[in-house]
Amino acid sequence: ELNPTLGKSLQVLLDYDQNDFEDIFMLNFIVSLECYGNKIEYELIRGGYDKPVTLSNRQTYVDLYVDYILNKNVEQPFKYFQEGFHFTMQGKCLKFFKPIELQELMVGSESYDWLLLRKSCEYLGEYWNNHQIINWFWNSFSSLSFDEKKKFLRYLTGCDRVPINGMSDIKIKIQPVNVDDNYLPVAHTC
Repeated sequence: ELNPTLGKSLQVLLDYDQNDFEDIFMLNFIVSLECYGNKIEYELIRGGYDKPVTLSNRQTYVDLYVDYILNKNVEQPFKYFQEGFHFTMQGKCLKFFKPIELQELMVGSESYDWLLLRKSCEYLGEYWNNHQIINWFWNSFSSLSFDEKKKFLRYLTGCDRVPINGMSDIKIKIQPVNVDDNYLPVAHTC
C-alpha cells in the first residue's frame, strides 16, 4: 500500500523460481534510493555490495529490504519527531490517551458521516437547502463512491480524514459566483 510498485517488484523476486535467478535480477544486498536527485546506496548487510541475491537467499533480501524501508530508513527522523513531540507534550498527557485516540488527534478520524457533512453546510446568496442547484450538487455527491467522497473531502479541506470533533467541524459554504461558465469550482481551505 505504501509503494505498490516496489511491493510488486519484491513479490516478483519471491515468485521467480528458476535457476537463472542471479543472471536475470543481478542484485546485491543493497538498497538504492534517490534523495533530492542524488542516488544513495545502503548496505543491507555488512559486505552487501559484494553479496549477490540468490534463489536461496532472496527471502532474506526481501525481509531486510522491507525492514530498511519501513524502519531503519526513518529511524533517525522519527527519533527527532519523537523527541520534539515528547518535549512539546511533556509526556504527561499521553498517558490519558489510548493509541487510537492519539492517532485521531494527530491525523483525524475515519468516522465518515456524509449526511452530517451536508447538514453542516451553509448556503449563501440566493442558495438555500432545497435550491435546485444545491439538490444537483448533493445528488451528484451522493452518487460518488466512498473513495471519491474521500477525494472530495481532501479537495475541500486538504485532508481526507474527519476532524476529531466529527464532520460538523467541516464548515462548507456554497455560494453563487457570477463568472463565465468556463471557470472551475474553487475551494478555500483557510
